[in-house]
Amino acid sequence: MSAFRALLRGVAATSLLAAQAAYAEDGGETIAAAEQSFVVAYDTTNVTGAIAPASRIAPSPSVQSADVAQVKAAVAAFERGDLGGAMAIRSSLRDPGAVALVDWLSIRFASRQVGFDRINSFLRAHRDWPTMSMVRRRAEEALWLENVDGATVRAFFAQNGKPKRAEGKLALARALLDAGQKDAAATVAREAWRTEDLAGNLETQALARFGSLLTTADHRARAERQFLNDNVDAGLRAAARVGGSYVAVGKAIAAVIRRRPDAPAALGAVPSGARSDPAFIFASARHARRADRPREAAAMLARAPLSATALADPDAWSVERRVIARDLLDLGDARGAYDLIRRTEAKSDTDRIESEMLAGFIALRALGDGRAAYRHFTIVQSQATIPGTLSRALYWQGRALEALGDQAAARASYERASRHVTSYYGQIARARLKLADLPVRRLPEPTSADRATFNSRLSVRAIDLLYRVGDKELALPMVAGLAEDLRSGGELTLLGELTQRNKDPRATLVVGKAGINNGFAMDVLAYPTGGIPAFKPVGPAIETPVVHAIARQESAFNPRAVSHANARGLLQLLPTTAARTAKAAGVPFSAERLTTDASFNAQLGAAHLGELARDFRGSYVMVFAAYNAGSSRVVEWVRRYGDPRKPETDPVDWVERIPFTETRNYVQRVLENTQVYRTRLNGRTALLIERDMARGGGE
Repeated sequence: MSAFRALLRGVAATSLLAAQAAYAEDGGETIAAAEQSFVVAYDTTNVTGAIAPASRIAPSPSVQSADVAQVKAAVAAFERGDLGGAMAIRSSLRDPGAVALVDWLSIRFASRQVGFDRINSFLRAHRDWPTMSMVRRRAEEALWLENVDGATVRAFFAQNGKPKRAEGKLALARALLDAGQKDAAATVAREAWRTEDLAGNLETQALARFGSLLTTADHRARAERQFLNDNVDAGLRAAARVGGSYVAVGKAIAAVIRRRPDAPAALGAVPSGARSDPAFIFASARHARRADRPREAAAMLARAPLSATALADPDAWSVERRVIARDLLDLGDARGAYDLIRRTEAKSDTDRIESEMLAGFIALRALGDGRAAYRHFTIVQSQATIPGTLSRALYWQGRALEALGDQAAARASYERASRHVTSYYGQIARARLKLADLPVRRLPEPTSADRATFNSRLSVRAIDLLYRVGDKELALPMVAGLAEDLRSGGELTLLGELTQRNKDPRATLVVGKAGINNGFAMDVLAYPTGGIPAFKPVGPAIETPVVHAIARQESAFNPRAVSHANARGLLQLLPTTAARTAKAAGVPFSAERLTTDASFNAQLGAAHLGELARDFRGSYVMVFAAYNAGSSRVVEWVRRYGDPRKPETDPVDWVERIPFTETRNYVQRVLENTQVYRTRLNGRTALLIERDMARGGGE
């Protein structure tokens, strides 16, 4: 595989699996967008959602066969690292979509050779091109690396808004300084120094150019942020620039991050006058929490300021509070957990919502305080923008109102939550209301205007060209970017049909998720049925909708996906697990086939799911948790939180108590996926989520 192709595959996998990879330290928390469910309210029209009939699928834009061959040759030139050869081919292209595509490819994979002027020309000429944020990033990098003149730099940001990357900020600061605007330059440089990683040579370059503009407070803020991001070496360099007792603070923090045995001694060596520093408090609390002393950790966090302006990374503090609060709850100290989490310094919407939800859950289910719980859930409801979050808040509002004795208001909250029928909590709300079906909406019907606009887009012609040359990897980021940008349901349907016609379930899923997230009825596309090839079942049985539900969450139907943990293929199997399952089923095993033979991967993945279902007596909650986090952890959680198969344990509570945000989110997403895939694969079917959550009981 060429370096170009390897890079491209990595980019594609990252765009689809980033939500699953954004885990916080210790696996305890994440503020990833994966915690949100891409769902919206549904009407009552049921469809199984097959690929659109040929009569409805938009015809491909007219592309000359010569251009298809030339684009294929240009892609091959990029793979060889031959920018000159690719650009020579560009000069012979006749289709404007093909020309724009080759220009985009050159920026994506050879931006340093292409240069700022050509990148900026593309930016000006193709404002509606998908993935324009990538083009903007490349332009900002070039401004700094090429030492572009100050007037051009200032004009660029005047036209395109504030810098978004470290290189852009440094380029603007340099331009302002060269223009004699020292105060303005200092403001931009200091912001970059405090908030950007400045990887590679950037830190040295920034210090050499702007060091005289930076203050001790800037170095302290940089040190704290770098330490919070576990960038130990950068944090230590910044701490040394602060000097004095802060050097000892930095060394102690580094020892904690690196889990060194001398961490307690390093913490103890910090002078008493420096122990009120927020960075020291954070490190001390983290060290105590890791040492299974959550009460001590909570007491330390209680000393920290709650003002977001006093902290380098308020969201990191919010995450740590949630982890420690869950530890306190496990110890039976519900009041201590609530007091720690009831106020939050979080800055991001996602983190504020997570903290409010946990505070409300503890208030309601551990303290029996429905009034306080309702306040927290109402805050979430007022801030929620993604339907999955909204249905979650509305469901728990209903639970709080039930606890307060207001059955009518509780029912109203459940009814509002139940409109979001592909979300976990929307489905549970429907079950609570005794609504037995799971409606799925039809795709929006494109108008003639939609078709005309869609077929006139150069980006659509480019995507079609990439499919014609057989390059789904390159098509994927283009499809994803266009799906995010489109604001017409009809055009989204046409884009989804284009991906379906080219048998690209990964891209179809991307279109569906983006469309639903933007408020369109993309349910059929968001749950594609063509991503699992036929396979011969072996081992213990598991229903087919579960296999689709797992693959959708694990790999987004990427048969060649490889995770940071070396999980492979459609169902993200570890080679050791797959080998063990294959041996038990009497199937010859090949690790290579996990990413080259999708049927083989699906066969072993389904068999492993069947094994887990057998081991956990059919409990889907436990099966899905074990598939993600391992069976031993599930056994431990049963010890802590009870057995979700038994009537005395509320399975909804059990899932909420899972201490790993990734796994908690995973179980909820796979359960909701399973409900939808029963409808997509089997036709109209009853909503069975309550049964699924209680599986294994009484056996």
